[in-house]
Amino acid sequence: MSIDRTGYSKMLEVIGITAEQLQQITDSAPVVELPELFADAVEVRASEIAGVGVFATKPLAEDTLLGPMVSLEYAVMHKTTLGRYTNHSAEANAYVVMSGAKDGGRPWVVAARDIGEGEEIVTDYVQVVKAQGVVVRGGSS
Repeated sequence: MSIDRTGYSKMLEVIGITAEQLQQITDSAPVVELPELFADAVEVRASEIAGVGVFATKPLAEDTLLGPMVSLEYAVMHKTTLGRYTNHSAEANAYVVMSGAKDGGRPWVVAARDIGEGEEIVTDYVQVVKAQGVVVRGGSS
């Protein structure tokens, strides 16, 4: 996967925040492990895109539910490893959907296509924030 810094800059412009603001948002919630049902499908390790990322530990089929981005098991929201370490790419191989009210309306990561073992799982941050109902300035990066 190629590193697309231009796409990242465009994404920040569309969302309307700086890289520093995004980092502050990212660092603001404690991180918890994924629920056991999803934990064996991904791992966190060094990324060529930025710092660390989330990688498939086995082949994942298109439309596979990869896990929640946040945990609702605490009084204060905690990000899961997917919510904290999934990097941005305009050529995302995963996307976010919101669950229903019975599940607290939280964001879940889904494979947009088949993902190979060892491949980094990436989302388009513009799609992520739009899926969560955040108003952004324009289209996808």
